[in-house]
Amino acid sequence: MLKNVIVTSVAFMFLFTAFQSMAVLQNSLYPTSDGGLGTWSLSTVYVGLIIGSLLLPTFIINRVTIKYTIFVAMFGYVLYICGQFYPEFYTLVPAAFITGLCASCLWSAKCTYLTILGHEYGRLTGQDSEVVIVRFFGIFFFFFQSASVWGNLISSLVLGSGQSKEGNDPEICGVNYCPSTDLKNATLNKDDDDDKTTLYVLAGIYLGCAVAAAIIIFTLLDPLHRYGEKKREGSPVELILATAKQMKHPYQILLIPLTIWSGMEQGFWGADFTAVNT
Repeated sequence: MLKNVIVTSVAFMFLFTAFQSMAVLQNSLYPTSDGGLGTWSLSTVYVGLIIGSLLLPTFIINRVTIKYTIFVAMFGYVLYICGQFYPEFYTLVPAAFITGLCASCLWSAKCTYLTILGHEYGRLTGQDSEVVIVRFFGIFFFFFQSASVWGNLISSLVLGSGQSKEGNDPEICGVNYCPSTDLKNATLNKDDDDDKTTLYVLAGIYLGCAVAAAIIIFTLLDPLHRYGEKKREGSPVELILATAKQMKHPYQILLIPLTIWSGMEQGFWGADFTAVNT
């Protein structure tokens, strides 16, 4: 069981080393002054995630099992990274929406998988299942959060190897960045063949990481049927009603401001803070 926790954690580390690192570069690669493709694509991911969370997880998990839901959903992220090789609104935005739909299934399946493992491990060892589940999620997020470290190291190495002769201008970077700033001299300008090569190298590395994550899940993760995986009953309509009912719970209401704040924080980091001109 512990092996499966590690396998899941390492696979997600590979996947989000790719996705998170590519996501934080979107507004620099495709700035607001150039149509805002980066911001639109990231926004579309979460639109798909919201819609998918209400309609898809139970339906998909019941039909392909938890393990293969995780495996298949990872290819939504692969599709998004593939979109970086030909970044246009008609390629990247639809890919982002599909990524969001897949993300809703991925996270539901992952949480279900770790929860079932925790209950079973607690039963076999005589430990409190809630304590075991928290421990398993702690292990998972140790690996998951490290993805930002590895991803940023990769981005730094790749982008640093092709620095523009223009150099950095701190007056229009980070907190001083303005969406109306002309970024035509940016390192990753789409019209510059050398800079396209840099983008392709970066996207290729991240694509390899995402595919590696799917391979890890497919080859190393044990199906849950050996631990008594059961189908969850309920139609999408029943799931929506259950979600609405849950929103009345006092604890859930108290979590809403934290969730909104977290979303705004991620939007700031993904769209504003990381917007640079190099």
